[in-house]
Amino acid sequence: MHSKLIISLTAGLLLSTAGALTAQNGKTDKVLDKTITLSQTTTLLTTLSADNMEGRKIGTPGIKKAAAVIARQFKLAGLKPARGDSGYYQNFTMVKSHILSKSVEVNGKPFADSLSAIISTEADIKANDQSGYEIIRPKDQQEIIKVLSARSAPKTNALIVLPTKFERLLKIAPRLQNNQFQSRYSTILLCTDEPVNHFQINATNQLSHTPMANIVGILPGKTKPDELVIFSGHYDHLGIDPGNKTDSIYNSSFAPRKGQKINIIIL
Repeated sequence: MHSKLIISLTAGLLLSTAGALTAQNGKTDKVLDKTITLSQTTTLLTTLSADNMEGRKIGTPGIKKAAAVIARQFKLAGLKPARGDSGYYQNFTMVKSHILSKSVEVNGKPFADSLSAIISTEADIKANDQSGYEIIRPKDQQEIIKVLSARSAPKTNALIVLPTKFERLLKIAPRLQNNQFQSRYSTILLCTDEPVNHFQINATNQLSHTPMANIVGILPGKTKPDELVIFSGHYDHLGIDPGNKTDSIYNSSFAPRKGQKINIIIL
């Protein structure tokens, strides 16, 4: 191994790319046959998809058990923890918010509640045209999505004014509210074709915090230790369906997303 190899199993909203192995010739096939065995693959599949993992839903004891299994495999493989991590655990917290009350005025007039949304991890939101909010006016859907993506880690307070023809995009607000990093900055969405010269917004927010962890291991390179090769995949799943009386656990043993098993096996 000439470059530094980083194996990362991610949880939750962090988007990741599953590692993939593609045989190039007969020699490669033989190497893979020795490296990826049926026995080892079966053990990992059955362990991570067992009922006691409870479907590996974020925030449950089941996903903590899965994380411990992965960390133990990393240790057995001789990987080193990433600098600053707690063992192989890269701990972080996601915040889910729910607006309990909201009042919005635009240009001195009450504004329809259905035409506004607030994405924030602050318990109390008070915003007006004198409080330093950046006003952003994206003109098309592509620009709106780009702006909202950039706001996943906001560095300023922002008021985003959407044209009314994109009112349907307000429906994604609850999804954005469900997966946030803690921040003192808020994002407010207003859907209107009128100029927004003055605004006054007050809201109260209900917050819940979910501890999460990426599991990261490093195999240092020799000749190029600063060059990185990263394999990554997610290890969370859907959890338990209480409405299913016959088989309520989403085991995910034969789902197409097996990046976490492949990442462990290639060690």
